[in-house]
Amino acid sequence: MFSKLLMRGSLLGKLRNRLLLINLISLSVIMAVALFVIFFITYNRYQSDIDARLDAIPASVVENAYLAEDASTNMKIEMPEEDGDVQVTGGGNLPVDYSKSFVINVTQGGKLSVFSMIELNDKEYVKAATEAIEGGGERGKLTIKDRKWEYRLQACTDLSAGYMTSIVFVDIEESAKTMAGLLISMIIAGVVGIVIIFFVSCLFANKAMRPVEESMEKQRRFVADASHELKTPLAIIDANAEAAKNSDDPDKWIGRIEEESVRMNKLIESLLYLARTEDAKPETLPFDLVSVVSGEIGRVEAVLFEKGIELRLYGEDESIIVNSDKEKIQQAILILLDNAVKYTGTGGHVDVSVQKNDKFGVVSIVNSGAYIEPTDLRKLFDRFYRADESRSQNAGSYGLGLSIAKTIAGRLGASLSASSTKLISEEGGALNTFVLKIPM
Repeated sequence: MFSKLLMRGSLLGKLRNRLLLINLISLSVIMAVALFVIFFITYNRYQSDIDARLDAIPASVVENAYLAEDASTNMKIEMPEEDGDVQVTGGGNLPVDYSKSFVINVTQGGKLSVFSMIELNDKEYVKAATEAIEGGGERGKLTIKDRKWEYRLQACTDLSAGYMTSIVFVDIEESAKTMAGLLISMIIAGVVGIVIIFFVSCLFANKAMRPVEESMEKQRRFVADASHELKTPLAIIDANAEAAKNSDDPDKWIGRIEEESVRMNKLIESLLYLARTEDAKPETLPFDLVSVVSGEIGRVEAVLFEKGIELRLYGEDESIIVNSDKEKIQQAILILLDNAVKYTGTGGHVDVSVQKNDKFGVVSIVNSGAYIEPTDLRKLFDRFYRADESRSQNAGSYGLGLSIAKTIAGRLGASLSASSTKLISEEGGALNTFVLKIPM
């Protein structure tokens, strides 16, 4: 599984893994911040709820305590050792939202006055008061009978009872369990989220890098194919040059050198044209598509006549105005016509039609010829691709024409498609159709 998700050992793989790592870290940080914010907000609400519960203790229970100028929460108080010094009472009007709590008032004489509605013994009340006072803070937390409590401590003076310190305790056991459960749930959610993010990031990284990988593979194949195509005529030129040196009739070999030079020049021109087409900005202007197609047909009429190919023209009598780059469209149509002529046998036919279709001007070129398999049809517009190597070489083709036409169509917002249909007849064969749709 991981071998499919991670790529190693190649520059593209390192780039993809770096992209994956950046994406994983970024999303993990965002998720961690989001979970922290949620926990922080929840914790503040939880703390506010505890504060409200502390403040909800009836004022009469705290003996109407008020701050004394000379009282201090950090004063050492000698706690009672005998149970008789702890006075426990319960009463008063409890509010509807009253929670489990109790109040301890410490007198100057070291006695405890406790208001409580729960079951605790004197030693536990003394322990609670001692820990709260020795804690040195106004607020704090402690554990009594395996339950968590939060307290609020304030120095106070009651003129009648002589109270020195008043401590309010509120049970927070359930709230603490809730917050602990929430924290654990968030940690688990974070871990699961990171795992999910990892796999999703891997899938998206693969998907994002696939076009780059395909582009690099096409580039590599293009360089290899171009090198191969250039190597062949160069080898022939070299062989003929060597033969011309040692021959009594060098003109024969020089003629072949010239033929190969012409072929190589055509290849180089096609490659340069393809590069210019990909980089150049199209100049879109309105023009008559019917007129352009008729003009390009005129350029191949001599070849049609020479091969005995019948050409049939169908389409609109009136003009079809499209908005595109006229020169590039002429080049694409000529390529398609030239391709149809090359792969139509003697006595065959080529049908050309020009029509309107919604917001497009449509040029269809159909030629009789050999059937193109679906696997070949999908690669027909690839550079240097030739379904029939031997016939293509004899026709002087390098497999760049259709690629150039496809590139032109893509740059101009047009579309170019191909299809092949078998003929049910004694002769067999097929009709190969190329459709160029140009925005009007």
